[in-house]
Formats: sequence, C-alpha cells, structure tokens
Amino acid sequence: MTQNIQVVPDDGTAQLITHSELLGYSFWIDEDAVFMSAPSYATGGGCDMDNAIAVSDWESFTELTPDDLSHLFGYVFTMCVLKRDYVKVGYYSKAFGGTNND
Repeated sequence: MTQNIQVVPDDGTAQLITHSELLGYSFWIDEDAVFMSAPSYATGGGCDMDNAIAVSDWESFTELTPDDLSHLFGYVFTMCVLKRDYVKVGYYSKAFGGTNND
C-alpha cells in the first residue's frame, strides 16, 4: 500500500485526492464537506470522476472486510481531512494574514 502525495499550491483551490490501492478507489472531501469516492484507474493514475459518488451513498458496506473498513475510515478518511486542512491553512493565512499598518 503506497501513498502518493503531490505538493500543490496552498491557495485553497486544490482538490487533494487520496488513492487507495487496497480498495481500488480514490477519495477526497469536496467543497461541501462530503466524503467522496471515485474508481481509480488501474494504469496511469488518476480516477474516474464521471463515476464519483459520496461514500455515504455506497449501496453496501457488507462486502468490505473489517480490515477494509479500518483502512477506509482510519487511514483514508484521516488523510483526506489532513490534506483538506493543509490547503485551508494556506488559503486562510493568505486571506487573513494581516496587513501592514505602519
């Protein structure tokens, strides 16, 4: 299980995606704070955004093993939150970074 993290501008406009080789899906938290998923491409990286769906809308979690669920809600969700917060910190520091009132 490997994790690719690309350094992106921290201006609040990036959508940081976590790819899970174990589940074969890519995950992110969208602008409405919804935990989203999309099937990952087997080769070439990226994901199928035409088939993106909220994790809460998945039809069944019964096909996931306890290890899969632990990976999804332990590791993947945590990485999505950390990436989202990383981008937001950069955005807010620029937006509210203070002024030069000399």
